[in-house]
Amino acid sequence: MTLKPYQPPLFTPIKKTFVCLVILIGIIPGVKGQSSGSEQISDAEERPFANPALIFGTDFVRMFQVFYNQADWESMIRFTSEKSKNEIGLEKLVKYFQRMNFGYSLRIVSMKKIGKVYLLNYKAKIYATDQIVRCKIVVENDTCRILLPKNVLTHKIFLYK
Repeated sequence: MTLKPYQPPLFTPIKKTFVCLVILIGIIPGVKGQSSGSEQISDAEERPFANPALIFGTDFVRMFQVFYNQADWESMIRFTSEKSKNEIGLEKLVKYFQRMNFGYSLRIVSMKKIGKVYLLNYKAKIYATDQIVRCKIVVENDTCRILLPKNVLTHKIFLYK
């Protein structure tokens, strides 16, 4: 018969910690003036494309880049602002999207709201050089859409001169 080493009972400290957590969790949502967060979650579920910095775990420009990588020109057009479509034209936009270079890596650095336009700043690696890429986003009908510069057709690399 082998003797087992003595182990102090862990049940009592764990039980005390569990009871304290249950009490705290029960008290915090009941405090007046604080919301449980369900309103924010339901709002985000109703309008998932209204925040350019967070769309299903990614940001708008990287979502746009996925459409480019999949050659999904229709989705790229759908997420382009009406102002850009009217100024440039649908046929020219599709041809531009097909010939542009948007295969560089991106990382969002900051976002700033100026009036109704969101300015997203990205750190990009283009031809082995660190660059800053800026993108303007507008929200039309609860959906983010890219606002392209007027001279975008002269850009060979998307959003970079």
